[in-house]
Amino acid sequence: MMIKLKYLFLALILVMGCEGPIFEIPPSEDTTAPLVTITNPADQAVLADTILVTIYAFDNSGLNNVQLFIDDSLVFDSTEAPFEYLWKTTEYAEDEYHHLKAKASDDNGNDNQTSPISVMVDNIDNILPTGTLLYPFSGQTLNGTVNIIAEAADNDSIRSLVFYINGDSVGVANSEPFMYEWDTTLEYDDHFYVVTVRINDISGNYFILGPISVFVDNEENIQEDIVPPTGTIIYPPASSTVSGTVDIQIEAFDNHEIDYVNIIINGSFSIIDETSPYGYSWNTTTEMEDADHFISATVSDSSGNTTNLMPVTVFVDNEENIIDDTTPPNIVLTDPAANQTVSGSVIVGAVANDDQGIAHVEFFQNSGSVGTDDIEPYEYTWDTSQETDDSEHIWYAKAVDNSGLTAQTQSIAVYVDNNDNVSPNGFIAQPYAGQSVSDTVEILVSASDNVGIASVEIFIDGSSIATLSDEPYSYLWNTMDYAEDNEHFISVRITDPAGNFINLQPIAVTVNNDPSYNDTTPPVIAILTPLSGMEVSDSTQIHIFAEDNIGIGSVSIFIDDEPAIAISDSPYIHLWNTYEYANDSQHIIGATATDLYDNQTSAQSIIVYVNNLYLGIIENLTVTQAVGELYLNWEAPFDANAFRIYRDDEFLVETDIVSYTDTMVSPATIHCYEVSAVNSVQIEGSLSSSVCEKSLLPPPDNLAGTVNQNSITLDWAVVTGAEQYKLYRNGVDIYIGANPTHADTGLTYGSTYNYTVASMDITGDEGPQSDPISVTTHDQVTAPTLSLVTDSTSFNLNWTTVGPANSYRLYKDTSFLIELQNTLYTDTVDSGITSCYTVSAVDAYDTEGPYSN
Repeated sequence: MMIKLKYLFLALILVMGCEGPIFEIPPSEDTTAPLVTITNPADQAVLADTILVTIYAFDNSGLNNVQLFIDDSLVFDSTEAPFEYLWKTTEYAEDEYHHLKAKASDDNGNDNQTSPISVMVDNIDNILPTGTLLYPFSGQTLNGTVNIIAEAADNDSIRSLVFYINGDSVGVANSEPFMYEWDTTLEYDDHFYVVTVRINDISGNYFILGPISVFVDNEENIQEDIVPPTGTIIYPPASSTVSGTVDIQIEAFDNHEIDYVNIIINGSFSIIDETSPYGYSWNTTTEMEDADHFISATVSDSSGNTTNLMPVTVFVDNEENIIDDTTPPNIVLTDPAANQTVSGSVIVGAVANDDQGIAHVEFFQNSGSVGTDDIEPYEYTWDTSQETDDSEHIWYAKAVDNSGLTAQTQSIAVYVDNNDNVSPNGFIAQPYAGQSVSDTVEILVSASDNVGIASVEIFIDGSSIATLSDEPYSYLWNTMDYAEDNEHFISVRITDPAGNFINLQPIAVTVNNDPSYNDTTPPVIAILTPLSGMEVSDSTQIHIFAEDNIGIGSVSIFIDDEPAIAISDSPYIHLWNTYEYANDSQHIIGATATDLYDNQTSAQSIIVYVNNLYLGIIENLTVTQAVGELYLNWEAPFDANAFRIYRDDEFLVETDIVSYTDTMVSPATIHCYEVSAVNSVQIEGSLSSSVCEKSLLPPPDNLAGTVNQNSITLDWAVVTGAEQYKLYRNGVDIYIGANPTHADTGLTYGSTYNYTVASMDITGDEGPQSDPISVTTHDQVTAPTLSLVTDSTSFNLNWTTVGPANSYRLYKDTSFLIELQNTLYTDTVDSGITSCYTVSAVDAYDTEGPYSN
């Protein structure tokens, strides 16, 4: 036994002392590049201020470093997570695109980089302020002193509100209350006036309220006032709980003047208030505790017309736990979706909530109330078969809480189509093609249709295993009954109620029921809808694809880096209400998937733009000719806040009133105009019908007439662009020609004539006539009657008086003898001389008449 141990020990020494070769199996070479993604910001995002740039990077063997480049310049290099960089966008060029990319390297020298993303730097506030013109209302008749009242809000702060009447600024309010006191007695009576208000924020953005039209009537005796006053008990609200001293507030309006308001409590106590604001401080501690009390009011105007206002009921509770409700309810239309095509019987549904409870929800179709519901779920059943097929309908809903506060949803448009010939659509959401599955696997199908889904039928290897009729279209497939380590094919047929169907593209999966292992593989995630850069509206479905080799624990969705929802079960779908966001605003949607082993992957963020359609249309556009200009006027939709004018298919100007004068036009040139309406969130509606017209030439200046007996020569100044002129005498045209002068002959002596002249363009269109001038022809100068008396040495001449004569010229033997102002003349001559005499009259214009006898 000892010998054997010795040999064994010797052999062991020999083996340990052997210097023969040692064989070592090397590890497999790592050639897998790391994963790297910029998770924030999104491609095409618009950024401001300081932005947190976040990068997701992963490698199977370990990361060496992660780098960030902005405009090809290295700004970040780190070896440790989290890979985040605070980017000060104010240090980069404004209103320009900048390009970001990330690069990751692993410990084995493999590297990978992202495709560049482009973002716009915009550090200037361009969010418009908002507001409401509270008083007066459009079409109201006003008199005396009126307060124009407006509300305004802004994402930053309000600089001022400017009040305009007929386009002229009349007042500015820099702080609340935003009000202008308008003395209508200083205006022309019985005229319409246009009121607008411009809201200016601190960044120079502005928003126009109105225009509204009001009528000023300060003459009480024009007609008998038979219009009753109106009003509302604005506080306390109906069904509210009150305590202590409550200020009852009454709003009262009249087309002329309020005389007084009679406030009545519980039908017995009465107080009259003759001064605005109308109200009464009511001490509720003297009233019965824990009981309902009734407040009513009667409004009387100065003409004796009265109106009983809608009474309100309040509950008196002077205990300390009284709730003063000032929070309006929340309400959202959930069904149908905006722009959805519907048919048959449709449930119009709304979700409403309030801290004090909902009194009722009222549904409106095409601006008309169609029904109310005071019990959850708040629904209205709409029979679309009673509507015109292929027609559009506008729906919205109002919620009223138990304190009388109200809220309204945004309007949505839906389309009625009761003849369904549209096939459904969908996809197999999970498992994904090529996935290894085991045990019981959820087969999840996403199906959609313009009307509805009748059934979703699931096939495994061509054999039907389930028919589903309700969402979610999910089936638990027991893979233990199928061949191990084999591919199996999943296919789906989706059928709608009209019998239209679609067979989805089959996918192949491998059944592997071997025991699971420690999972280090991150999940796969992508945002399926909406697409990056897409415009979204109403309630938008955010659909996330997420898969993992073992299983998904949860999917988190982010809006603008703020958590929106975490979803633990498929389908990973979130209904996003875009009405909570400003129109034309951009938003970043991100998502993160976490598997059952806490491996995590972030999807590539996307950017979307909120754009809810505006259906306002301009009607009755007219274009009126004027000298050197064209005047536009139109009828606007009630919710328009501005108007964009296009001339000859090019944008011309934006205005906030319903008229515009275009002075940048040339006479005889035809221009065509279109106008669109813009709503309060700067959404532009459709263009109006086109209207074409041309401006007129001005009338000539300096029209003057020169008289010559019974003829008048007229001349005037040349007008640039005029081809001809048309001359009128006493309203009748007497001359058309290119020369700026004309002789009007053969007129009646001593008569007055009125003349005007107009310019004509190259197409013969005539502009307005000039101011008239009056020209009078001379009185006619007739021949006097000459008489002669002789004696031995003289001729005594006399003649009759001629009316317009200023002097007379005497001729002897056809030769001029003398000019006289009287009608007598004695010519001394030698005895026996014979002579012949004639005389003529001369007027003040030196016009000489015919010779006498």
